[in-house]
Amino acid sequence: LQEIPKEWLDATSSDLSGGGIRFRSLTQYKKNNLLEVIIPVSTPVGEVQVKLKLRVIASIHVVDSRLPFETRGEFIGIDDGIRENIIKFVFDEQRRRIRKD
Repeated sequence: LQEIPKEWLDATSSDLSGGGIRFRSLTQYKKNNLLEVIIPVSTPVGEVQVKLKLRVIASIHVVDSRLPFETRGEFIGIDDGIRENIIKFVFDEQRRRIRKD
């Protein structure tokens, strides 16, 4: 794996949970592909970049979208503390959006 060149691609997340993520990108992935994703997460010490392994569940083409592929994946080998930080981040974002409305 060390010999395989890494190519970082931008994506936009549309759904995040402690178990996985759904995102849009310019790339379509095959089911069971393994990806490495970096997610910014707020923690008590500030925002940190969390690097996680992801197994692709599905990747579909979305018509008339700037980012034409929607991919869903599940985190694998995720530490419980990281999972809890992600869940807290999601709930904090939901509360922030509710207050904004």
